[in-house]
Amino acid sequence: MYIVMDNAAIRKTPNILRAIHEHGHTPLFLPPYSPMLNPIEECWAKIKQEARKTPLAKSEIIAERIEW
Repeated sequence: MYIVMDNAAIRKTPNILRAIHEHGHTPLFLPPYSPMLNPIEECWAKIKQEARKTPLAKSEIIAERIEW
């Protein structure tokens, strides 16, 4: 049986891998994550990029900056 996991370093420690193998399983790591595969991530990346150019005033909210 396979155990499917993301690529977080904590899941690749010798103790974790040994425990998986000792229980008769095989670790299967997902491919590296790409925000390009998720259009919502891409959208928020653009919003955050624009927000970083000019920080918000204390009285301002991010929704005021988004052009709908």
